[in-house]
Amino acid sequence: LWGEVGVLSVLEWIAVVCWSVETFPQVFLNIEHPSQVRGQALKSVYIASIGKMTDTFSSFFLTNIPLQFLVLCYFSSSVAWVNACQVIVLQKLHRKNKFAKRFLIFLACMQIVLVFFTLWRVGWLGIFLPVCAYGVIFCHYTYTRHKEAHAHTH
Repeated sequence: LWGEVGVLSVLEWIAVVCWSVETFPQVFLNIEHPSQVRGQALKSVYIASIGKMTDTFSSFFLTNIPLQFLVLCYFSSSVAWVNACQVIVLQKLHRKNKFAKRFLIFLACMQIVLVFFTLWRVGWLGIFLPVCAYGVIFCHYTYTRHKEAHAHTH
C-alpha cells in the first residue's frame, strides 16, 4: 500500500479528513443544546460562512487542483453553512431580522450551487459528498432525539 499510494498522498488525505470535520463538533453541540446557540458570535458565523464560500468557489475554478482539496472544500463549506443556518434558525433571527432571513436563503442557494459545482468537477462523487455530510448530521440529530426521548421515559 505505501509503495503504490505514497506516504505523502496518505498524509494529504488524513489532513483533508481532519480539516473537513472541523465544524462537525459545533453542529453536534447545536443539536444537543439548541438553547445554547446564543453563545456563538453572529458576525463571526456570517464571516466564516462567507469565507468558506470564497475558498470553495476559488478552488472549484482552479484547473489542476487535487481531488482531496475539492473534497475538503465541500465538507468544510457545507458544514460551516449548516452551522450558520442553525444559529439563524435556533435563535429565530430569520423572524426578526431581514438580513438573517436573506442570508438563510442565500446559504440554501449556495448549497445547491455547490452540489452542481461538485457534480461538474468530480462526477459521481458530487452525489456522494452531500449524502455523507448531511447523513452524518442527520444520524447525530436522530440519535440525540432518540436519547432524549428514551431519557424522558425512564
